[in-house]
Amino acid sequence: AGRELAEIQRLGGSGADGIMGVRVDRKGNVYVGGHTESDDLPAAPGAPQAKRGGKSDCFLAALSPDATRLLYMTYLGGKENEFAEHRLALLADGSVLLTGVTASSDFPVTPQAFQRELRGPTAGFAAKLSGDGTKLHFSTLLGGSGGEWFLMPTTDAAGNIYMVGHTASP
Repeated sequence: AGRELAEIQRLGGSGADGIMGVRVDRKGNVYVGGHTESDDLPAAPGAPQAKRGGKSDCFLAALSPDATRLLYMTYLGGKENEFAEHRLALLADGSVLLTGVTASSDFPVTPQAFQRELRGPTAGFAAKLSGDGTKLHFSTLLGGSGGEWFLMPTTDAAGNIYMVGHTASP
Protein backbone atom coordinates (compact mmCIF):
# COMPACT_ATOMS: atom_id res chain seq x y z
CA ALA A 1 0.00 0.00 0.00
CA GLY A 2 1.14 3.55 -0.69
CA ARG A 3 3.43 2.51 -3.58
CA GLU A 4 2.57 3.62 -7.08
CA LEU A 5 3.59 1.85 -10.24
CA ALA A 6 5.55 4.22 -12.44
CA GLU A 7 4.53 2.39 -15.58
CA ILE A 8 2.47 -0.63 -16.49
CA GLN A 9 3.71 -2.58 -19.50
CA ARG A 10 1.09 -3.86 -21.93
CA LEU A 11 1.40 -6.45 -24.65
CA GLY A 12 -1.54 -6.40 -27.01
CA GLY A 13 -3.20 -4.77 -29.95
CA SER A 14 -6.51 -3.35 -31.06
CA GLY A 15 -8.39 -6.68 -30.97
CA ALA A 16 -9.05 -9.25 -28.27
CA ASP A 17 -5.80 -10.70 -26.85
CA GLY A 18 -5.22 -13.39 -24.24
CA ILE A 19 -2.01 -14.37 -22.50
CA MET A 20 -2.02 -18.08 -21.71
CA GLY A 21 1.48 -18.74 -20.44
CA VAL A 22 4.49 -16.83 -19.16
CA ARG A 23 7.96 -18.18 -18.40
CA VAL A 24 11.17 -16.50 -17.27
CA ASP A 25 14.62 -17.73 -18.31
CA ARG A 26 17.85 -17.66 -16.27
CA LYS A 27 18.69 -14.18 -17.63
CA GLY A 28 15.32 -12.82 -16.56
CA ASN A 29 13.87 -12.53 -20.08
CA VAL A 30 10.10 -12.99 -20.12
CA TYR A 31 8.47 -15.32 -22.68
CA VAL A 32 4.77 -14.93 -23.38
CA GLY A 33 2.44 -17.21 -25.32
CA GLY A 34 -1.16 -16.47 -26.07
CA HIS A 35 -3.74 -15.86 -28.72
CA THR A 36 -4.89 -12.72 -30.48
CA GLU A 37 -7.47 -11.24 -32.81
CA SER A 38 -5.26 -8.16 -33.28
CA ASP A 39 -3.67 -7.32 -36.62
CA ASP A 40 -1.32 -4.79 -35.06
CA LEU A 41 0.85 -6.72 -32.61
CA PRO A 42 4.47 -5.59 -33.07
CA ALA A 43 5.88 -8.50 -35.09
CA ALA A 44 9.66 -8.44 -35.09
CA PRO A 45 11.70 -8.14 -38.28
CA GLY A 46 12.44 -11.66 -39.51
CA ALA A 47 9.49 -13.17 -37.64
CA PRO A 48 8.39 -16.54 -39.06
CA GLN A 49 4.85 -15.13 -39.39
CA ALA A 50 4.64 -11.33 -39.44
CA LYS A 51 0.87 -11.07 -40.03
CA ARG A 52 -2.20 -12.62 -38.41
CA GLY A 53 -3.46 -15.51 -40.53
CA GLY A 54 -7.13 -15.60 -39.57
CA LYS A 55 -9.75 -15.32 -36.88
CA SER A 56 -7.59 -15.93 -33.78
CA ASP A 57 -3.89 -16.73 -34.01
CA CYS A 58 -1.39 -17.77 -31.39
CA PHE A 59 1.54 -15.50 -30.69
CA LEU A 60 4.93 -15.91 -29.06
CA ALA A 61 6.81 -12.95 -27.67
CA ALA A 62 9.96 -12.35 -25.64
CA LEU A 63 10.54 -9.28 -23.47
CA SER A 64 13.60 -7.94 -21.69
CA PRO A 65 13.79 -8.63 -17.92
CA ASP A 66 12.31 -5.21 -17.09
CA ALA A 67 9.65 -5.58 -19.85
CA THR A 68 10.71 -2.32 -21.50
CA ARG A 69 11.97 -3.93 -24.72
CA LEU A 70 10.34 -6.42 -27.05
CA LEU A 71 13.00 -8.94 -28.09
CA TYR A 72 10.72 -10.63 -30.62
CA MET A 73 7.11 -11.39 -31.45
CA THR A 74 5.59 -13.68 -34.05
CA TYR A 75 2.11 -14.82 -34.94
CA LEU A 76 1.41 -18.53 -35.43
CA GLY A 77 -1.80 -19.49 -37.16
CA GLY A 78 -3.93 -20.04 -40.23
CA LYS A 79 -7.28 -18.76 -41.48
CA GLU A 80 -9.41 -20.20 -38.65
CA ASN A 81 -8.89 -20.23 -34.85
CA GLU A 82 -5.77 -21.18 -32.91
CA PHE A 83 -5.38 -21.15 -29.16
CA ALA A 84 -2.14 -21.46 -27.23
CA GLU A 85 -2.27 -23.65 -24.19
CA HIS A 86 -1.19 -22.80 -20.71
CA ARG A 87 2.50 -23.53 -20.46
CA LEU A 88 5.48 -22.75 -22.67
CA ALA A 89 8.62 -24.82 -22.37
CA LEU A 90 11.98 -23.07 -22.38
CA LEU A 91 14.58 -25.43 -23.77
CA ALA A 92 18.30 -25.63 -22.96
CA ASP A 93 19.30 -24.27 -26.40
CA GLY A 94 17.26 -21.07 -25.80
CA SER A 95 14.36 -22.12 -27.99
CA VAL A 96 10.70 -22.05 -26.94
CA LEU A 97 8.15 -24.84 -27.32
CA LEU A 98 4.45 -23.99 -27.62
CA THR A 99 1.51 -26.37 -27.88
CA GLY A 100 -2.16 -25.74 -28.48
CA VAL A 101 -5.08 -26.34 -30.79
CA THR A 102 -5.87 -25.28 -34.34
CA ALA A 103 -8.92 -25.47 -36.60
CA SER A 104 -6.98 -24.18 -39.64
CA SER A 105 -6.28 -26.39 -42.63
CA ASP A 106 -3.51 -23.93 -43.52
CA PHE A 107 -1.80 -23.90 -40.09
CA PRO A 108 1.91 -23.19 -40.72
CA VAL A 109 3.78 -26.50 -40.53
CA THR A 110 7.41 -27.05 -41.42
CA PRO A 111 8.42 -29.22 -44.40
CA GLN A 112 9.44 -32.29 -42.36
CA ALA A 113 6.49 -32.08 -39.96
CA PHE A 114 5.24 -35.32 -38.43
CA GLN A 115 1.71 -34.39 -39.61
CA ARG A 116 1.06 -31.68 -42.20
CA GLU A 117 -2.73 -31.96 -42.66
CA LEU A 118 -5.75 -31.26 -40.49
CA ARG A 119 -7.66 -34.58 -40.30
CA GLY A 120 -10.61 -33.51 -38.14
CA PRO A 121 -12.34 -30.38 -36.89
CA THR A 122 -9.27 -29.50 -34.80
CA ALA A 123 -5.77 -30.79 -34.22
CA GLY A 124 -3.23 -30.29 -31.53
CA PHE A 125 0.01 -28.66 -32.58
CA ALA A 126 3.55 -28.43 -31.29
CA ALA A 127 5.91 -25.70 -32.49
CA LYS A 128 9.50 -24.90 -31.54
CA LEU A 129 10.72 -21.34 -32.11
CA SER A 130 14.42 -20.48 -32.21
CA GLY A 131 15.93 -18.54 -29.33
CA ASP A 132 16.16 -15.36 -31.40
CA GLY A 133 12.55 -15.68 -32.59
CA THR A 134 13.39 -15.81 -36.30
CA LYS A 135 12.89 -19.46 -37.21
CA LEU A 136 10.46 -22.28 -36.61
CA HIS A 137 12.70 -25.27 -35.92
CA PHE A 138 9.56 -27.35 -36.33
CA SER A 139 5.82 -26.97 -36.39
CA THR A 140 3.59 -30.02 -36.64
CA LEU A 141 -0.02 -31.01 -36.24
CA LEU A 142 -1.02 -34.03 -34.15
CA GLY A 143 -4.56 -35.30 -34.52
CA GLY A 144 -7.14 -37.65 -35.93
CA SER A 145 -10.71 -37.40 -37.13
CA GLY A 146 -12.40 -36.27 -33.90
CA GLY A 147 -10.35 -33.30 -32.70
CA GLU A 148 -7.50 -32.80 -30.24
CA TRP A 149 -5.68 -30.25 -28.15
CA PHE A 150 -2.38 -30.38 -26.30
CA LEU A 151 -0.78 -28.57 -23.40
CA MET A 152 2.09 -28.63 -20.95
CA PRO A 153 5.04 -29.56 -23.17
CA THR A 154 7.90 -31.05 -21.17
CA THR A 155 11.26 -32.40 -22.31
CA ASP A 156 13.53 -34.99 -20.78
CA ALA A 157 17.35 -35.02 -20.64
CA ALA A 158 17.52 -36.63 -24.11
CA GLY A 159 15.34 -33.87 -25.64
CA ASN A 160 12.24 -36.02 -26.09
CA ILE A 161 9.01 -34.01 -25.91
CA TYR A 162 6.04 -35.09 -23.80
CA MET A 163 2.59 -33.46 -23.85
CA VAL A 164 -0.70 -33.87 -22.04
CA GLY A 165 -3.86 -33.52 -24.08
CA HIS A 166 -7.34 -34.53 -25.07
CA THR A 167 -8.63 -36.49 -28.03
CA ALA A 168 -12.08 -37.22 -29.42
CA SER A 169 -10.62 -39.39 -32.18
CA PRO A 170 -11.21 -43.11 -32.31
